[in-house]
Amino acid sequence: MGIYSMIPLYLVAERGMERSSANALVALSRIPTLVIAPLAGWVTDRIGPKGTLRVTFVSVGVLTSLLGLTSGSWLSLIVFLQPLVAAAFFPPDSRCYRKLSSLGNSGTW
Repeated sequence: MGIYSMIPLYLVAERGMERSSANALVALSRIPTLVIAPLAGWVTDRIGPKGTLRVTFVSVGVLTSLLGLTSGSWLSLIVFLQPLVAAAFFPPDSRCYRKLSSLGNSGTW
């Protein structure tokens, strides 16, 4: 949660972006994350939760690192992609929790 709340401040204070532009970019970057959950679920079904989590963790780590290394339009692209990839964490994570729970696949709580 920290990166989501701090990225506008970083863009304004460290990268010289206007406050309204930074907030608009961050707000718009969250909209496509609605599409990634079904896609990540499909990928999880194909390669399993371990593989999906590996790809997600590496991708999020690289993209988060690139936030500090890029500038200009590349920075805007990274700000847009980072939450998109981060949202792919939740479907395989949910599958792992379900598998680890004592309820198994019963579908009841």
